[in-house]
Amino acid sequence: MIHIKGYKLITKIPPVAVAATSLLFGMVLLFQQSQLPSPVWGVLLLPLAVISRRVEWVRPLFWLVAGFLWASFMAELRLAVSLPGELEKKDLKVVGEVVDIPQRKGDGSLRFLFQIESAEYEGESIDLPALIRLSWYRTQREVKAGERWSLRVRLKQPHGFMNPGGFDYEQWLFQEGIRATGYIRKDPENRILQPSSPGLNSLRADLSTWITQNSRSERADGILSALAVGDRQGIEQREWDVFRQTGTSHLMAISGLHIGLVSGLFFFLFRWLWSIPSRLLLMVPAQQAGAVGGFVGALGYAALAGFAIPTQRALIMVSVVMAMILLKRAVAPWTVYFTALIAVLLLDPFAVLSAGFWLSFGAVGLILYGLAESRAEESKLVAMVRIQWVLAVGMLPMLLFLFRQGSLIAPVANIVAVPWVSLVVVPLNLLASLLHLFSISAAELLLRFSAEMFEWIWPLLEWLSDLALSHFSFHQPELWSVLLAMVGAIMILSPIGWRRRWIGVIAFLPLLLVTPERPGSGEAWVTVLDVGQGLSVVVESRDHVMVYDTGNRFSNTFNAGAAVVVPFLEARGRREVDLLVISHGDRDHIGGMESLLEEMPVVESISSVPEKVVGAASCMAGDSWLWEGVSIKVLHPDSESRFKGNNGSCVIRIDAEGESLLLAGDIEKGAERYLLKRAPKLLDVDGVVVPHHGSKTSSTAKWIDAVSPKFAIFTVGYKNRYRFPNREVVERYLERNSTIWESAYSGALQIRLGDSDDRGPEPWRQSNQKIWSDVN
Repeated sequence: MIHIKGYKLITKIPPVAVAATSLLFGMVLLFQQSQLPSPVWGVLLLPLAVISRRVEWVRPLFWLVAGFLWASFMAELRLAVSLPGELEKKDLKVVGEVVDIPQRKGDGSLRFLFQIESAEYEGESIDLPALIRLSWYRTQREVKAGERWSLRVRLKQPHGFMNPGGFDYEQWLFQEGIRATGYIRKDPENRILQPSSPGLNSLRADLSTWITQNSRSERADGILSALAVGDRQGIEQREWDVFRQTGTSHLMAISGLHIGLVSGLFFFLFRWLWSIPSRLLLMVPAQQAGAVGGFVGALGYAALAGFAIPTQRALIMVSVVMAMILLKRAVAPWTVYFTALIAVLLLDPFAVLSAGFWLSFGAVGLILYGLAESRAEESKLVAMVRIQWVLAVGMLPMLLFLFRQGSLIAPVANIVAVPWVSLVVVPLNLLASLLHLFSISAAELLLRFSAEMFEWIWPLLEWLSDLALSHFSFHQPELWSVLLAMVGAIMILSPIGWRRRWIGVIAFLPLLLVTPERPGSGEAWVTVLDVGQGLSVVVESRDHVMVYDTGNRFSNTFNAGAAVVVPFLEARGRREVDLLVISHGDRDHIGGMESLLEEMPVVESISSVPEKVVGAASCMAGDSWLWEGVSIKVLHPDSESRFKGNNGSCVIRIDAEGESLLLAGDIEKGAERYLLKRAPKLLDVDGVVVPHHGSKTSSTAKWIDAVSPKFAIFTVGYKNRYRFPNREVVERYLERNSTIWESAYSGALQIRLGDSDDRGPEPWRQSNQKIWSDVN
């Protein structure tokens, strides 16, 4: 231990820190693999353990291998039982229990987790994954947590969109332990077997309902329910936008902050109550009694939250702290921190896949590190301001990497919101819930007071979120620049004197200044996005971008524009769309348009249905654009009245340095024949996005002969109900030596036209395969 200007710096890394960080890196390494390693690698552990006892530098290697193999073992158990491929989309009968609070969507559908007890197919008993996620569409039936049901369902293996910059749904399902998803079929035999019995999930559901019905605040009811039992479905999109833009979204998650707060309150309450009768102190010290109370408080709050993964991590961390107190161990905060990290990793290796894991441990670690230079004479206000400064600087690289956005107003918003919500709203809300459980009449009055306390702070948060510079979007930064910036943040926040902190500022610069790679002059980068059953293509030149169709709208709250197109453009650092093309008016092509227009300025729009696109001109053959050597030409339609519907789709040809691609929308045989007569030479291209997703109404033999593509891309949904692409159509392309790609199995396809290295389409799913990925 050395001292600099009165500050303490640790000069030797404790063994627990070495073990924790090495264990962490080993688990992270495992989850970067495309397949699980052979169990044979386990033989390395014993010799490494023996050698590490005598050779200190081998110990990190031992813990790294241990973490890698432990995560592999746990992943093997999770992946062991899966839905057989032959049972996908088959009618199955399942019996089980609803194990979370069902979510009611705006379109009338329900979604909930279902724990399977037994399952049958055509009268035969079958083995299915224990935990599945079910949707019940267009139903007025009420489903409650804790109920047992018999249901007829259709399931599929975990599968989601795979796109650059997009949400990895398959990873999320794997992390949550959900190994199949599906929906409930209409069947008179769908029935409840047993009403909700007294239990944790039914208790949470009842509390959520009580809060919603009695808070008398349309805004606060969903927020109070989220803070009490983790049920966030009542929070409106506008409220989420305010939390996101002010950097206060973490307040709506029952995780480290709130669990730690409740644990602290129970610790001091139990310690005070235990010390009142002096005889009790002779048996057990008040500090240890307080530790028991702290653990009980944390356990109770985690139970109310349904033991969600973030609460499990927080509970483990609190348990480590309270265990140290019970064992009368005076240990350094860093020892507690790394011990908690080891406990979390061993109990839940999948935690490293969660952004919340990195944010929670990152924030706590930064506070411990940044406040090492705080002095006893500092006021609480100064300490709070220092904490926000530490978090603002230290967490920025991680936030930009994980979410591609930041909030400039977050430090100010958190200085006000964190103590108010944590020390006023949450305790009142939890006390009201506790009184309600014991049927004490004062519960409703206390709940309304809690809602009123939240209403007091809401106008400030709204005002802060509406400030012009409150938040900003960012491109997807390179990992090396993020790691370098994190080192820079450590240097900026370290107590080594201002003379050396400029090195940390320099380390930050690549993160802020390095922009995504762009196409060269004459090159076009085309990305056929994976939007399920629908179409969306992004064409990039060096300085311009075109979006061709925007995918489907799947529900009132979910569409491909918001879920896929906008995140891709933001990840690429694109801030506006130069040309938006809506090929025609079918929902699977236009469904995401509104979300795109809300998030991105559009310079110019064309469509075969201009009346459905604000400010759009008619898409007409002969229209063309030339961007940095990239040519974009409209081939069809040549009349506003000749073709309607699918056959009226905008057909566009893209040319870059002698390579070409055809975007054919949903045209069918009639439009194909017309194009063959009017512009046959313009149809000869290197690649084609196949008309109408490979329907048998399109892609005639003569059309394929004229197009003669090296590769053909079918944009289709996984196991779609239309059974696209049609097998005969696929065979026609194969007979002409075209390479076939299906977006349901390839994910997004990236094509570099005009690039000297003719690599053809690059499938995002295969190049980013992980152990949980569906690569069928």
